[in-house]
Amino acid sequence: MKKIYFGIAILVACSSVQAQYKKASFLSKSGRTYDIGFAGHFLSGGGGTVPGIYYSYGRDKGKRIFHWFDLEVLLPTKFKYNTVDKSDLETPVTVTGKSKLGLVYRYNFACYLTNVENTESKFKPFITAGINFLLLGGNPQSAEISPSYADPVKMLTYDAFSYGANAGLGCIYTLSEKIGIKAIAGYNLQGQLSSDYNNQEEYSVYKVYSNHPYVGVGVRFVMTGDGE
Repeated sequence: MKKIYFGIAILVACSSVQAQYKKASFLSKSGRTYDIGFAGHFLSGGGGTVPGIYYSYGRDKGKRIFHWFDLEVLLPTKFKYNTVDKSDLETPVTVTGKSKLGLVYRYNFACYLTNVENTESKFKPFITAGINFLLLGGNPQSAEISPSYADPVKMLTYDAFSYGANAGLGCIYTLSEKIGIKAIAGYNLQGQLSSDYNNQEEYSVYKVYSNHPYVGVGVRFVMTGDGE
């Protein structure tokens, strides 16, 4: 099942890119947007802070509604959580490790909170919601159990597929007709598909990439000129 969802995610990503390039004069079309920026994902449950570097492309024709796609690299980070031993629930167990390098594909839909067609303000606040798939990563790279002989009730899975949905608020500050600064903050609900321990009720699974708030800031470039 995980591989099926992974394949669907790959197809969505490839189809989206292909659809963009099928349109004539892709790079010169008016309203095309491109972002480069940095993000921070503040994981709960001992997951730490995961830094990210993202590239975005989308469309903003100066109306209330706009959208964009993200490709974000999640850098490896350390995690730590506490649980107990299955054979002796009074014995505390600590699990520490490091996550793998991740790659997120995300689609975002947004709406400006002001009428951008009839304002000269450089600040353009908006609300946004989106969905994401981890094409790579979201799993531990390595881990250590202390004490080493323990059998933790909460286990790690090294083969899982992660997906999620997000919502948040953002603002674009216009520096010029073609360049702006885009900042965004929100909350991400993250799910996980894994066959590990599904039929073993005595175990639970620790999600390395779990629900979390996030922030991002980057430079946005807007293509101007004629064309639809």
